[in-house]
Amino acid sequence: MIVSPAYHRLHHAPDTQRVNLGVVLTIWDVLAGRARFPSRASRPGRTGLDGRPVPVEQDDPAAPPLRLMADQLIEPFQAQR
Repeated sequence: MIVSPAYHRLHHAPDTQRVNLGVVLTIWDVLAGRARFPSRASRPGRTGLDGRPVPVEQDDPAAPPLRLMADQLIEPFQAQR
């Protein structure tokens, strides 16, 4: 019922950005037909745009959390590669 990081991450996947728009409750996505639930067995998928992936904690579990958060906040302002 409550949006989880795994649920919302699907919204940021390059090929499924029109799903999981809810911020707090999943009911609005279900009612609008835009809910897509991740399976427990699936690994987190890619996020961001093609050629511009967003840094995620699964890429480097040893990275300090504050550094990861800073990388995520700075990424949209970096020049495209």
